[in-house]
Amino acid sequence: MDIEQVRDLVNRLVEAEFDTREAHERLERARQTNDPPPIAPSEFENLEAFRDFLEAKRSHEDLLQLLMAQREEAKAMYDEAESALRVTLPENTPLHYDYEGNRPELAGQRFTIVNQHRTIVISPSGSPSQ
Repeated sequence: MDIEQVRDLVNRLVEAEFDTREAHERLERARQTNDPPPIAPSEFENLEAFRDFLEAKRSHEDLLQLLMAQREEAKAMYDEAESALRVTLPENTPLHYDYEGNRPELAGQRFTIVNQHRTIVISPSGSPSQ
């Protein structure tokens, strides 16, 4: 693997880990702040009340489905990059990495990446070294 391939792999891993964490947090916030529609009443006063109930239920379910899909997509990207790095990074040997990708929210961050017992662990470790 040449240096560009390694850089791309580590960037993808760091970005996917960030995206997975962010997607999980968005899903949890949505579950906590977006109340599900009320349980169906014993009767609907009119067609409009029924339509409003269905719309609220569908809207809530659609939001949760979208956020779960985003989380699963990010997790799949992470799993792919993690698998590739796990077979190449020696166990228990920290890799200190100054983020070099194009994501502004990760710019200027340093990470420590370790293959611990065949599991990749990523930890933020401050500002890049000079």
